[in-house]
Amino acid sequence: MYCNNTAAVSFSNNLKSTPGARYIDVKYFVVKEKVEEGLITIVHTPIHSMVADPLTKALPVGIFEEHVSRMGLILKKSFEEYLSRFPEGEKVKIEDALPNGFLENVKEKGLVVEHWAPQMKILKHTNIVSLLPTMYSSGASLLSCSSRNWKKVKVLGSGSFGIVCLAIPMNLRLSSKLTAIKSSIIQHSKSLQKEERILQHFSNCSESIVHCYGNELSIENGYRLYNLILEYANGGDLFDLIHSHPAGRLPEHDVQNYTRMILKGLHCIHEQGYVHCDLKPENILVFRTQHGTQLKISDFGLAKEPGKEDEFMKEDSNEFRFRGTPLYMSPESVAFGEMIEAPLDIWSLGCIVINMMTGKYAWPSKMKMDLVRLLAFSNKEPELPRHMSAKGKDFLRKCFIRDPRKRWTAKMLLNHPFVADQNPYNKMNAMNCSQSQIARFSLQVESGSRCGFA
Repeated sequence: MYCNNTAAVSFSNNLKSTPGARYIDVKYFVVKEKVEEGLITIVHTPIHSMVADPLTKALPVGIFEEHVSRMGLILKKSFEEYLSRFPEGEKVKIEDALPNGFLENVKEKGLVVEHWAPQMKILKHTNIVSLLPTMYSSGASLLSCSSRNWKKVKVLGSGSFGIVCLAIPMNLRLSSKLTAIKSSIIQHSKSLQKEERILQHFSNCSESIVHCYGNELSIENGYRLYNLILEYANGGDLFDLIHSHPAGRLPEHDVQNYTRMILKGLHCIHEQGYVHCDLKPENILVFRTQHGTQLKISDFGLAKEPGKEDEFMKEDSNEFRFRGTPLYMSPESVAFGEMIEAPLDIWSLGCIVINMMTGKYAWPSKMKMDLVRLLAFSNKEPELPRHMSAKGKDFLRKCFIRDPRKRWTAKMLLNHPFVADQNPYNKMNAMNCSQSQIARFSLQVESGSRCGFA
């Protein structure tokens, strides 16, 4: 935190109590407390370096323009000059939250208005148009946001829905757990609201599906946000886990264990009539505990709900459209877009297993039309890893049966020898091992140690 008052900086950084401090209202000690806790640092900055001054006071023209530039802002006049450079009919990316009459002026020039992720935000009562990227790209503006129950402290990632932040609890009497908060402008929060609605049905599957604590609304930087509060995955996601391994891929005994975890989640999802539709390593979270590593399925924004009209298929189109991520889609979901059923997730699981075994994608090309030809117009299946066991290859063949009616279900695959017979935990339970022995074995498996089970 930057401050131009040397006395305030000295007081905040001085951890000792002073006689004069008793005359200061207790509410002003919050900054001092955060400094003591190591959450923030107070740094002195000269008065002429205070870039926020144009928003609070009159300044000489030169200093005003310098500060405006450093904030990533432009004058409204300059922005209108920028628009005048475009010929009629050319697409201009501008945000739709423009002042009254401004949008009409743009349309009169024949310019086509599109949504732009680095949004432009009009600062009311000023003559400035902001071109700073907001929550869709940088997320920096969200870090100062909090509620009575939590405070965002770190950006974890972003997507089409908005941004994910790590949050710390503000009321330890209610909770001491770190949480992950997915935030989106409320007008664009439909997928987050859908995700919360779906996750409420899986509260009894918390071992294999990410847990949702509910939602909160907030107003941040002038925007009304919808915040979905989820459990925090301290190990990142499966994609990170795969590529952080020294070999760039995972050992087969780990793949077996992780595949079984994913299958348990899919079985719970399919049993209640849902289809995930976007199963991929980035949507499988990693939780590290004292007993080892646990995977949980997340991100249900594209999921198909039972008994509800599929909004994704409402739009008429003759084009091939992917509901999820093309590299993990099944042949029937590409060739016949309306065939979105549980077998789609099983095909995606097979692609994930190949990714874990090889560190590479199941298909050689990432190009959309190449994938369309492979999936919709050929009988090809992904190439099986050469170094994989016979049981593992047979497991993948069951996932890649092109006829979705004959493809194995999650319940059937849970009994496949690749994940059932090779489960060392089942063997230990059969041998009446204690829970402490099983916990120690989990840590050995996680560290790559060899064990005495065939």
